[in-house]
Amino acid sequence: PLHLVLELTQGATLKGKETIDRLIELHQRGVKLALDDFGADSAPLSALRDLPVDIVKLDQSFVARMTSSPTDATVARAVIDLGNTLGMMTMADGIERAEQLVALQRIGCTAGQGYYLSRPLPASGIERLLGDCTEEAGVLRLASFKLERAG
Repeated sequence: PLHLVLELTQGATLKGKETIDRLIELHQRGVKLALDDFGADSAPLSALRDLPVDIVKLDQSFVARMTSSPTDATVARAVIDLGNTLGMMTMADGIERAEQLVALQRIGCTAGQGYYLSRPLPASGIERLLGDCTEEAGVLRLASFKLERAG
């Protein structure tokens, strides 16, 4: 379970004490918890308090508009700042253009995924993807990756 990440949608995160207890138990066994689509609809900030969340994933609707809408850029920055302040990995969904990647790097987002990086692949395509990965501006282009290279 050390490499397993369970993505939780906002609606499914706080459906009773039993669910929360199960998620906490999974986390104690090494499963990482990611709060998906954060910022979409009504974000349950209480999930960040009540669950041992490791990753907060910025909803793709903000990523899509953050380079053209000051409001969306501000919300994206706030979500990323919140996650970073709480010691979580921050990930952006739906990166489709280079300028989105650059904007996310500037505001401190630590990981991302989207078509700009790679289209979805079958398991058999992973080895080829890793063999074909390129480095651009200090980042590896992978389907889901660290935005800032270590070292």
